Parts: sequence; C-alpha cells; structure tokens
Amino acid sequence: MNRRPLLTRFLAVSSLVLTLALFPGCKDDAEAPAAESSAAPAAEKAAPSALKQPAPKPAMVLPEDVLVVSGTPSLEKLIEVVNAGANAVAPGSLPPNLASLALESMKSDLGLKDISWFKSDAPVLLAVVDPKVFEGKNQVVLLPASDTEKALASLKEGAQRDVEGHKAFFEHRFEKVYVDTIEGYLVFTDHTAIFPKIKSFLEGPLKAWKPEHPLSIKLAMDHISSRYAVEMAQFKEMAKQTLAQQAAGAASPEIQDWQTDMLFNILDSMKTLEVHLSMEGKNLRLLMNDTAKEGTALAKLLASSKGQRSSLANTVPENAWCATAAVLDVRQSEDFSRLNEMSIRTYTDLLSLSPEDMKALDPLIREAAKLTTGDSSLSIYQDGKFPVAMHTVAKVSDVAKFRAVNKKLLALLVPKIWTRVVAELKNNGVELPPSEVTSIAEMVALAKPFSTPMGAVPNLISSSENGVEVDALELTLDWPVLSREMGLEAQDVETAKILDTVVGEKIVFATATGSDRYVQAFGPNAAKTAASLAKGENPKNSASFMDLSKDQSWTVAVRLGALFDALSFTPDLAAKKPIIDAMSKDQMVSVTARSDGQVLECALDVPLDLVGQLITLATAP
Repeated sequence: MNRRPLLTRFLAVSSLVLTLALFPGCKDDAEAPAAESSAAPAAEKAAPSALKQPAPKPAMVLPEDVLVVSGTPSLEKLIEVVNAGANAVAPGSLPPNLASLALESMKSDLGLKDISWFKSDAPVLLAVVDPKVFEGKNQVVLLPASDTEKALASLKEGAQRDVEGHKAFFEHRFEKVYVDTIEGYLVFTDHTAIFPKIKSFLEGPLKAWKPEHPLSIKLAMDHISSRYAVEMAQFKEMAKQTLAQQAAGAASPEIQDWQTDMLFNILDSMKTLEVHLSMEGKNLRLLMNDTAKEGTALAKLLASSKGQRSSLANTVPENAWCATAAVLDVRQSEDFSRLNEMSIRTYTDLLSLSPEDMKALDPLIREAAKLTTGDSSLSIYQDGKFPVAMHTVAKVSDVAKFRAVNKKLLALLVPKIWTRVVAELKNNGVELPPSEVTSIAEMVALAKPFSTPMGAVPNLISSSENGVEVDALELTLDWPVLSREMGLEAQDVETAKILDTVVGEKIVFATATGSDRYVQAFGPNAAKTAASLAKGENPKNSASFMDLSKDQSWTVAVRLGALFDALSFTPDLAAKKPIIDAMSKDQMVSVTARSDGQVLECALDVPLDLVGQLITLATAP
C-alpha cells in the first residue's frame, strides 16, 4: 500500500477533492455524475445569524492499539461541502465532474481495475494503528461496497485470493496490501496482523460510527502519550533548546521553560481529542473537543472553568477590528496558578534585572497576579484617522490593593527603566548627565529637554476623581521637526505626510483604575477612554461580538474588512480602495472556547466569501 502521511493517506479522496478546491482552473466541461447532484444547493444556503456549537456526544473508545480514526459521512457529502466552500470563495472554480475524478484517483491509488462497486452515499472510514506493534505499518482503510465479491474481483491483476487468512493479497507501488471484508466494506491494511487484531473493533464501533461532519478525526491522546512518552520527552527538550536559541537572551529561560512544560503537561493530560471540519452556511468551521485524563491538571482546569463567562465583552467597541474577551481564573489552581505571574514576568524580564532585583520584585508580581481575576478584554480599533487605537480591561478583586502593589512595582522598576533609557540614548550618541530617578514624573522631566528639540514633547497627566485614578503619558508631536530628525523629510516625503495625517498632533498611553477594573489604553483619546472604562462605563459595543461571546469562556474575533479599511491610507492599499470598500466590514474570523466541566469545546470559523475577497485584494495589481 502506498505509504503517505496520515491525512493525505485518507483514500486520496479528500486530498484530490481539496486539491481541486484550492487550485481553481481545473474546471472541466464534462457532465457531472449523479453523485454530485445535491452539491449546488448547499452553496446557496444562508449562513445562520449565530453559529452554535452542538453538545459533543460521548467519544468512541478506541482499542489499545488504535491511535486515530477518521471518517466522512460519504463521498457525496464531502463533494457537496467542498463544492459549497469553493463556490463561496470563487464561484464556478471546480470541475463539474469532481466525484468522478475522485473515484478515478482512488482507483489508481489502490491499483483497482474497476470501482463501480463503491457506494458514494455511505461512510468512508480510516484507522491508524500503532506502528510500534506492526513493524512500522499502521494503515487501515474501509471503503463502502455495494457488493464485496464484485469489489474483490476488481483488485489489480495478479492479486492472490485467500492468503494468510485474508480474502486477498497484492503488491502495489512497492507496498504489500492485505484485503478483507466486513459487512458492507472492503478493508485494506498494510500488515498481515492488523485486521485479525482489531477485527472486532472494525465490525463493531467503527462500522457503527456515522460521522456527522464532512471530515472527522478522533485521536486517543492517552494511547499516544503512553506509547510515545519517550519521544514526547525528547521532543520537549528539543523544543526548549530551539526556543532558547531563537530567543537569544530576549526572554527569560525560566519563563520559556515553564511555558513549554505547561504545554506538554496539557498534552499529557489529554484523554481524547476530536477534530471536525464542516461548513455552516458559507463559513468554514473547525471544531475541536478535548477530554482530560481523570485527576490531571487539565481535568481540574476544565472542572473549575465550567460555565465561566467573561463579563467584559461589552467593553469592545462596535468598530473594533480585533477583539478578545476571555475569563480564565487560575488563582486556586495548583498547576496553573503561575500563569498570571508569568504573564507579568514576560514584561519585567525585558529589563534584564539582576537576581537581587528579581528577589525583591517576585513577591509583588505574585501579589498582583493573585489580585487579577482572569477576566479580561482587548480591543483594537480605528479612532478618527488613527488605525491602531487600543484598550485592555482586566477585572481585579480589590482595586485599592491593586493600586498599592502597582505603586510598589513602579518604585522598583522606574530606576531600572531609566537606566535602560540612558544606555540606549548613549548608544545612539546622546549622553545624559548622571541623575537619580525614582518616579515616572522625574523620568519625563529629565527626558523632556532632550526629546523636545526632536519634535516629541512628553507630558505626564494624572487625575483622581470619584474613585477613578488616571495616569497618562501624552506625546505632542511636531511633525515637521520630527520628520527632519527621523530623516523622512528628505527620503520619503509621502511617508511623513501620512504619519502627520494619521497620527495627528498627539499620541497618548494611559492607565486607569476604578470600580473593579484596571484599564490600559493607547491612541489619541486614550486618557478619556481609560477614565470612562475605569468608571464602569462601556462604549457603544459590538452586537455581533456580544452574540458570539455570550456562551463562551474565550472569544477572539478579527474583522479583516475593517482592518484593511483602517489601513487603506497606505499607498499600496489606497490603490485598491474600491476593492476594500466592497469587502464586508462585519464578517469575523473567530475562535471561541468553553468548558462544560469535562469537555473543552473550541471552534474556528472562517467566512469563505471573505477569503475570496482577500484573494481578489491580494492579486489585484
């Protein structure tokens, strides 16, 4: 049997169908066979207003030597969905005789003389067994047959019947192929011991499985992690070494090692993983359902995350082109409690602090991490002409304690930050007089005389009103001077004009605390935005994002049409403005996830008609 990677091995049916879908221009004017008759209407179905994740059914239990199973409801269904997806991207791009081409490819791949026995309306199934048990072989392919005797008669010339207890045996493309039958199926394997070892599974659970999605894959992660524990441990060490080399001192080895250990800990905690590919209207949808081994770190996290919903989705403005709303409270988790701490450490470690400094800093980082509830949101949007305004909102359990910890952190960090600033300026030919800096206000005051002649005037603005404290660093920009200092005036007049127009006279970074929120904001109106959000006020929010996130623990959404519209001031995109104007500004590429206590359900949704618009944009002159 022809040796191939797992997914492309899937009968060559999926590979051929998807290849034709990805390469428009293979269109044939021949008449489509009956198997495709139901494909066209699927492309016309309207997408549902809100995509729902069905409750996952109990996972199929795989026997010890089976690592993976995969299946499609039928070739007809696969063709129907691929046609619908391809028509959403590029109408009319696929050949009308796609099913016939898939069957011919399958016939060639398996060395068959005839394939008229193949049932196009029945499930096609695949199993992958442990190659360690079967001398490096691992393939099991089940093809639905209307007549198994006719199917056996269609095997290639020279096929032997009744060999080693199998119905037939032949060699094809330098591989041995063993053929057996179960009710309604022809079974192809590449090792003589595979079929007898798992026959009861093939005749029972696998044959009874009716895949509900066009393509489904089920992995026995507990089998994989136990059988390949040594290989996974080796791979983890290789990953650590590779990450350390890539970081080259830019990130803390402790943080990197902890993150890598956490990732592999999660993988080792998995019991099953299901992956399903389907179409919802014109959306391509990838579903993943994960269960955990009892008593593991992941099992505890899924149990503690049951029903958690972010309360901050309403802080996402309606014009956000990128947004997240997520809740992951790990404060009581023995295994993941350091997650918040390591997130903070990611930033503090950029200062390359000494062990003595970190010893003083670590207790404050841990205290700040314990005060964050894990409920947060992020929004990136266009504010006036400024395309990348941003704000983040995080819920804290005690805002007064959080402020106090932040002040202590700043008292330790500001002198280190100033030391780095002085060193960087010195490297660029600007030497500052020796000075002690203990606050941001002092740092701004010392920097101002040097930055003002360069066209950037810093000002620190602080306010405290009705329980809301705001600190903002405002940079007033003199673009004629700044352009000259940056060398843009002589080299790129157009870039200087664009920056002047888009960024404007000032840019602000602000932080604010109030009610139960900690807010960071960036943009021309960041101070006002931060103050409003810290009061508990919310912008006019995105109804579609609210609807998407209401039943989820974690939501990420990107509006690519709105993003390109925000960036259309650049010369390359300005030339394509009519195409951008025609793109949907509301459609979202989204990722959602939630836990029901036992199963982690994740979904990736991609509007395929938007993909078609992006292809048009990318290929336009």
